[in-house]
Amino acid sequence: MSPNNQSFHSLCKRRTEVIKLIPEVKPRLALQAFQNLIFEVAIDEYNGSLEVATEEVSGASASYIDDYGGDREVITPHGAKLLKRMFEAGMIPQKRKLSPKDLSALDAYIDSEGSIRQKAILLDEKVKAEKEEGEAAWRAIEARAAHLAEHPEDAKLEEINSTLIDRVFIAKYGYGRGGEIDLAGCRCSKVLDRYVSNSGKTRRTDPRISWIDPDGNQHGDPNPPAPNRRSDPNRNWGLGRE
Repeated sequence: MSPNNQSFHSLCKRRTEVIKLIPEVKPRLALQAFQNLIFEVAIDEYNGSLEVATEEVSGASASYIDDYGGDREVITPHGAKLLKRMFEAGMIPQKRKLSPKDLSALDAYIDSEGSIRQKAILLDEKVKAEKEEGEAAWRAIEARAAHLAEHPEDAKLEEINSTLIDRVFIAKYGYGRGGEIDLAGCRCSKVLDRYVSNSGKTRRTDPRISWIDPDGNQHGDPNPPAPNRRSDPNRNWGLGRE
C-alpha cells in the first residue's frame, strides 16, 4: 500500500534541513548544485561526470502547499541518497578542506524512508476516518432535520443549535426562505440577510439564526448587521469594490 504523496511529503524534511545534515556545508551552493542536477537530468541536458539515472531524480524533491497555505519544499530520503552521491563525488562544497566527512545523520534520514511511508499510510487512514466520521455526523444532522421538519414535536431542547435550526428550515421550506418555527419549546427564527456590493454586481445572502428558549433566554445572533453602504466606496462588506 502506497501513501498519498502529500502525506508522505509532509513528513519529509525541508530542503535546507537535509542539506545541513552534511557537516559544515555551504547551504546555498549545495542546494543550487542539487537543483541544477535534477533539472538537467529531467530535461536530458546533464553532462556531468557523475552518472545519474532518471529514476534517481524522480521523486528526489517536492514542493506543495501545506495546511496553512505556505509553500513547503522538501528533499525526500530518496533525494538524500542522490545528495550523498553528489557529496562523495565532490559536487557539494564544504566550508573547509578539512571539514568533517561524517554522513551518519544523512544516512539515518536516507534509511528512514520506510518508516516515513508507514507513518504516511497511518496519516492517510486517520484523515480518511475523520472525513468519514464528519460525513456520517452531517448525514445524521440532515436526517434529524428532515424528521423534525415533519415532526417538530419530537425535538429535544439539548439538541437545539444554529445548524440544526437552519437545516430544519431548509428541509421544510427549501433554500432562500426564512421565518419562525417552534422546536422543543423554543421559538426559532431564520432571517436571510442580503448584501449588495457598491456597484450592485455582487450579491450574497447569509442566514441569521436565533432562538428563545423556554426560560426566555435568547440565543444565536438576533441582531442584524449594519446595512450596506453602497454610497460609501470604503464600506461594502467584503464583496469587493469593483
